[in-house]
Amino acid sequence: MKRTSVKSSAAGPAALQPAWSALRMPQPMSEGPRETVSASVPSELVERVRASIGPREFSSFVSYAMERELVRLNRARFLALMEGEAGPPDPKDVEYFERALRE
Repeated sequence: MKRTSVKSSAAGPAALQPAWSALRMPQPMSEGPRETVSASVPSELVERVRASIGPREFSSFVSYAMERELVRLNRARFLALMEGEAGPPDPKDVEYFERALRE
């Protein structure tokens, strides 16, 4: 398997700059076509969400939660791919990206 060197800089590993920006947390979606879906969700969870966000924000909350989960899955796939190509990440790079993705 080919190993790729990833150099760090103040802006983070240069080889990952274009790709990692797509892995940041999504912004709430306010426009675009909508689709009504049906899902079975525990009643207690629905009650806790509605109590926290209010009655008119449930769909937006679910949409944002789905987007966040997709980002999480994409991050895991991306990290597995990069580790397969370049080996385990440098701990300094891990710290940099964890801090950047929290912003």
